[in-house]
Amino acid sequence: MNTDHQIGSYLPVSVVFPEVQSDFATFQSLLSGLSRTDTLFWCARLNLVTSATTDVDSIETQQLCLNQFFTLSEIEVINDFAQSHGGARTIKVFFRGQLLELFRWVALFCTDHPGDGTTFEDPEVRRKFVQAALIASDVWANRIFKDKFSLDEGIELARRRALGPSRMGVEAIRSIPSMTQSLGRGWRLFKDYFPQHYPPFDADFFAVTRISLEQYFVSFAAMVTSFMNPSINAGIFDTNKIRERSPFGDVFSRYLEQEAQDADELKQLLRNTSGSGIVTVHHA
Repeated sequence: MNTDHQIGSYLPVSVVFPEVQSDFATFQSLLSGLSRTDTLFWCARLNLVTSATTDVDSIETQQLCLNQFFTLSEIEVINDFAQSHGGARTIKVFFRGQLLELFRWVALFCTDHPGDGTTFEDPEVRRKFVQAALIASDVWANRIFKDKFSLDEGIELARRRALGPSRMGVEAIRSIPSMTQSLGRGWRLFKDYFPQHYPPFDADFFAVTRISLEQYFVSFAAMVTSFMNPSINAGIFDTNKIRERSPFGDVFSRYLEQEAQDADELKQLLRNTSGSGIVTVHHA
């Protein structure tokens, strides 16, 4: 039985790297040493591993991630910190909120370096990445919580103000819902129920996406079963090869046109929605 806690604490960067300041200038400096596509890949990979609903215990999942980026002596320090702060199940070194936060800033600040695709083979690059990831925990926490729990304007307002951050905090560390269940629920909702209230839905959906609702869900199912399973090291695929080798290739390509973004598109979208992008980070 999975007994994972749905609340917990994250690991401050100062625990493992006491010489590293948890401020935004340091964060940006570390990002400048990372190659964009490689770093986006590792953010996505770690997010898939740490947030996926699997039978693997969360401690084992965290250990798999730790082994990728920390030395044995650093892992011992992390274990000591966890034991003195409620146990290994309450401390998250990598978690969804942190990794998505890092993903956003990498898209905004980083560029592809020479040798992108192999840059994480360099131990120094992996070290910069994990330091940036730990600072990203503070960046995330400052953006989500900040002064949301202040009692300055009374308890009732404080309760309402804290509801959103509390929910986002739980969302950031818990496993995502089962993708197969989400797939089935989505199919029932949009195939059986939604058209009852909006009869032209199927036609309008095809006009926008250029694929039918059924083709969309078949493509989604292919993503879930073939490319989003961390236990089989899935995640990278060549759309050109899928188009060439599969009779469903053209449909799958049109599905990806709706759901996928390249790094430049993501960067522009974030710039359009995040304003100045300036944040402040409290020292750990």
